[in-house]
Amino acid sequence: MQLEGQRDVAAGIDEVRRGLHDPDLLMRVVPRCQELAAVGPDHVVVVLAFATGRLADTYRGMLTVRDTREGLRFTLDVHGPTGGLGIDLRATLSPLATGGTRVHYVAHVTLGGLAARAITSSIDAVADQLATRVCGNLTTALAEGPALV
Repeated sequence: MQLEGQRDVAAGIDEVRRGLHDPDLLMRVVPRCQELAAVGPDHVVVVLAFATGRLADTYRGMLTVRDTREGLRFTLDVHGPTGGLGIDLRATLSPLATGGTRVHYVAHVTLGGLAARAITSSIDAVADQLATRVCGNLTTALAEGPALV
């Protein structure tokens, strides 16, 4: 299925682009992210915990973030005992007059197993909430600066 939308981030394009390549920042930005570890310049091992209704699972897999001529491309492939999730997301970054950045995204999502049956009917609402949280968290994390260790 395809999902599309746009959100604004209160940070400049270069800052947003750098932030979305930073595993430490992504850890603070991606909801339900339990673990993120860089294994290469574009590849990050990710552990996500999801719960919907009676279904709760931990998904493990790979996230890639690559620069493209148009913006950024994210691919996520994670699996858990109850199913899998795949996302191919392309994001275009545009400057706003306020100095912020508009993130326009198109995502192709594939779900498998029990996870697919549990959330397919509400995927649009879930995706909308997720996009809002990620961009809100990104604005906050970029304003706060690097995480203190």
